[in-house]
Amino acid sequence: MFISDQDLTDIIQYRSDKGAISLYIFSPFDETDKSFHMKMNSIGDSVRRESEKFENREIRFAARHFETLKEQIVEHFTGCKAKTYCLFFSPDFFKFVEVPARLRECLVIEKNFHTLPLITILGQFKRYGVLVFDSRNARLFNYYAGKIK
Repeated sequence: MFISDQDLTDIIQYRSDKGAISLYIFSPFDETDKSFHMKMNSIGDSVRRESEKFENREIRFAARHFETLKEQIVEHFTGCKAKTYCLFFSPDFFKFVEVPARLRECLVIEKNFHTLPLITILGQFKRYGVLVFDSRNARLFNYYAGKIK
């Protein structure tokens, strides 16, 4: 999933008394579908446990919907690629991003999203623009963090 500057800005500026869940999941190069699915089940248990510590019912409700979000991540899983899946969600916000680099796995529930690891790693990637044209057409591509858009 490509992350634009606007997406990153939205994630960084988000703040809510309802709570915000930041989840970083690393998938090593040699991870199998089965082991990734088991990891996601374990992470789902952690999300439910951590959200129960909060008195805010809305964040606990959002955490219960992690099962649906978990299935989206499992669908995006591709073996033989080392990457980090970043999931930012709350009762009124959702963003899922893949980063082609290793970030430490973590789960953080606060009033805003935990973005320092994401900002640090994205700052290391160069951004390129590619213009392809002929006498009739022109197309502009953006290459950033291993993705073309």
